[in-house]
Amino acid sequence: MPRMHPGFTALYWSAWNLATGRIARRSGLPYLHFWYEDLVADPEGTLRAITDLGGVPAAKPPVGERGEVVVPRTHQVSGNPMRLRSGPVPLRLDDEWATAMAPRHRYLTGAVTVPLRHRYGYRDDGTRLKSARHAPIGHS
Repeated sequence: MPRMHPGFTALYWSAWNLATGRIARRSGLPYLHFWYEDLVADPEGTLRAITDLGGVPAAKPPVGERGEVVVPRTHQVSGNPMRLRSGPVPLRLDDEWATAMAPRHRYLTGAVTVPLRHRYGYRDDGTRLKSARHAPIGHS
């Protein structure tokens, strides 16, 4: 799969999050902002918050005994090739950006994303403030 330049990825991430937040606020529809780190640390709790927001009847989220998400077979048209994977998918913290990204790319993505990172509870070094938790956008 081709990789996008880190600067473009940072712009795309910022635009996507700004647009999604704006749509949620203007529409009045419920919207849940959750953190990847929470999904990895507590997949069942995070998935429960998502299904609760969507009004899905209470059921055990599809989380295996080792914290992996059990993904059913689906049909997708576009996206990451991982979307075609089904069965247990292990969740792990992917912090390669902090250890393997070139310093110039870390600086560029940091400069592009700083306003939204602060809004979403991340420090300048990319670590998350402990007080940041699931938060519905436009409803707090």
